[in-house]
Amino acid sequence: MDGVGSNLITEDRQWDVSLLNQWFSPPDVDRILTIPLGFFRHNDTLVSHNHSSGVYSVQTGYHYAASLEDIDSNSCSSSTKQWWKFFWLLQLSQKIRIFAWRAYNDELHVATAFVKRKSITNATCSICHQAWESIGHALFGCKYVRAVWRHSNRVLDLSKASTMQKGDYLVHLSTIFTRSEME
Repeated sequence: MDGVGSNLITEDRQWDVSLLNQWFSPPDVDRILTIPLGFFRHNDTLVSHNHSSGVYSVQTGYHYAASLEDIDSNSCSSSTKQWWKFFWLLQLSQKIRIFAWRAYNDELHVATAFVKRKSITNATCSICHQAWESIGHALFGCKYVRAVWRHSNRVLDLSKASTMQKGDYLVHLSTIFTRSEME
């Protein structure tokens, strides 16, 4: 066997308990000792049950981790379906529909998204320099965006915007605006 793990196994194909105790805590040693060892030596291989080829790579690991994150976010309730039905019936340009879909699904290019992807290291708003640039901040929280909202002649309670996530912004707007105001 190749690798560091093979040093923990004796020539007789038994766990080297003294080495295990040297490197691991007693509860971990107990767990390791429950792992059965095969009679024949084999080279270590990385196997991924999350990819059809069984080959693990950073890419397959990333896609698996992303799929775990999506499991919770993709559970669709009937109220969400109703909202989307309402939204798609609005008379909006394609650009606005795509923008709204991206905002709802946390897909807008804001600083916090780039930090999460490790493209940049600072999530501070590049315009006001006073808060993290999240979608809520970019659409409602930034002092300059708030000025735009004030000049739009729309009455908005923006105090809750900082706690909104994953499309809450759009749903909130649809509860305070009429259909024509939304359009």
